[in-house]
Amino acid sequence: MKQYLPSGCSIEVKLIRSNPEFALEFPSTSKTGVSGCPYSFGIQECNLVIKVFTVNEQILKHHQSLFSRDSKAQYPIRTTLVCGIQIPMGCLTFYTDVLWSNRLPLFAIFGLIESTRFNGAFNKHPFNFVPNGLSSILLKVDQENLICKSLPVQYNSNLYQLAFDTLSDAVGENSPGNSISRDNYTKGFTFYIFHLLPLPAGAEFQPQRVGTMRAELQFETATTSPLHLVECSRV
Repeated sequence: MKQYLPSGCSIEVKLIRSNPEFALEFPSTSKTGVSGCPYSFGIQECNLVIKVFTVNEQILKHHQSLFSRDSKAQYPIRTTLVCGIQIPMGCLTFYTDVLWSNRLPLFAIFGLIESTRFNGAFNKHPFNFVPNGLSSILLKVDQENLICKSLPVQYNSNLYQLAFDTLSDAVGENSPGNSISRDNYTKGFTFYIFHLLPLPAGAEFQPQRVGTMRAELQFETATTSPLHLVECSRV
């Protein structure tokens, strides 16, 4: 959070432990004499780092005065959701179901990964997002004005600059960058980012735009193994 939290606020942090197949990497997926998962792991230490500021005493008194009159602090709330959609083997064109309806997200990030990696495997990295034969990805948003954004790519011909540039657009002009070069983009960092709502400063308090969002994927050749389309959106 980038907003100041007054004293006395309670915060709940929930941690969900991943399966060993997703959290560990080993060349072997089995072990002699052991049935089921041959490995396990334990969490030795977990730290929560909080930055503390010294606030002017007059400001603190003013806040206390407002709270004493039952005034409430208002914070813009953003929700980030991640989902995985399975793409079957032998697919040339894939249409997703409705990804979002009603309240539109600010942006949508897509990535393709093998289903075995998505589900977790000791001998495969779970975050290896590569092209996987994709030739184009199209995002459609139905609302008062139809939004239709397409990212065509030709990885065999080394033509994917338009898709790569979406990473730079995501971090902004004044950002130090994300350390992903064009050469590394296809080696585990292949993401497609669509900005749906280029909102001005202070837009957190403006009414949300609504619509229905779907995606369409085209592949150069039929997929040779099941894939997962991972989609991340923030509203």
